[in-house]
Amino acid sequence: MDRLSRREVIKTFALGTAISNVIGNSWAALLLLDFKALSHIQAGILQVKLSDFPELNTAGGSVRIGTSPIVRRSSEDTGPVGIFHPVIINRAATDFFVLHAECSHAGCTVARMNSQGIMQCPCHGSQYAADGSVRQGPALQPLRRLNYTQADGVLEIQLPDVFYEIKVERVAPSSPSSRVHLSFIGFANLTYEVYFRSSLDGPLERASFSTTPDGPLSQTELPGADDFSHVYLERPGTAGFFQVTMKTAAV
Repeated sequence: MDRLSRREVIKTFALGTAISNVIGNSWAALLLLDFKALSHIQAGILQVKLSDFPELNTAGGSVRIGTSPIVRRSSEDTGPVGIFHPVIINRAATDFFVLHAECSHAGCTVARMNSQGIMQCPCHGSQYAADGSVRQGPALQPLRRLNYTQADGVLEIQLPDVFYEIKVERVAPSSPSSRVHLSFIGFANLTYEVYFRSSLDGPLERASFSTTPDGPLSQTELPGADDFSHVYLERPGTAGFFQVTMKTAAV
């Protein structure tokens, strides 16, 4: 396993919750390896290491982070090729504004803040201030703010509408391997990774996996295909946690 240390932001999803607005259900999280249910549903989390984004070191800086590229399909439709709009982070004097990038007027993806302190919708011209408030219509409502905490140079942003379901099971007892099988819905145009931590507050380590029960454990990334994805990993001990993550980048 490789320690998490690269200039990429990882959108980290809680263990075993469901995308309720897509699937229509919410399932309890799982303590993987021990197969014990946690007692609550956890929202998605986006962790941003501030040192990876120099733009956020000074007031007026802005970045837009997403799971897939933004494309302009028509004058009325600009948005991600995947299913999730990105997050915009704006630096104020001593604080941050963290905003959902979906325009409140017609759902296009808003650009990150420019040097004049304005975020503009490319479809109909709505403009927003650094805090997400409307500067110019046709939008009437502000951009949605996202809650976050900051510690040790990392912003941990709560994504209340993003949940995830992970199912875990042991590979058949007849198999000579000591592997576990993770399955989850992988959406098209998104890339997934798997991480492991030995305790809830332990460091994340990237896990290599196979897409077959007995294949070589040589993959670290998996493209989604709007269907269930299946990965097989070595059982790394008697207890611990796996996490499935979506790769993100500045978009």
